[in-house]
Amino acid sequence: VKAANQLIVAVNLQACAEAVVFLEKSGVDLGAALDVLNGGLAGSTVLTRKKTNFQTASLVAALRAQGDGGLDHSALLRGVERLSGHTTA
Repeated sequence: VKAANQLIVAVNLQACAEAVVFLEKSGVDLGAALDVLNGGLAGSTVLTRKKTNFQTASLVAALRAQGDGGLDHSALLRGVERLSGHTTA
């Protein structure tokens, strides 16, 4: 049963990831779109728990593309600094 559960969760995560890419390429506000989707038949526990992480995943992917893949999670600060145009001390 646990293995079957993990298969269903994996498929749901993959579908959510593909939807995120589709939404971002379409220029839709990702947070608002995920809220709308989660309120309908597409809603799921996976989407509820992971929807804020999809935005974080995009930032981590951007950081890796900018050469910061060797850093730990503190690289997120560097990404936010770049986006804001402000660096901390």
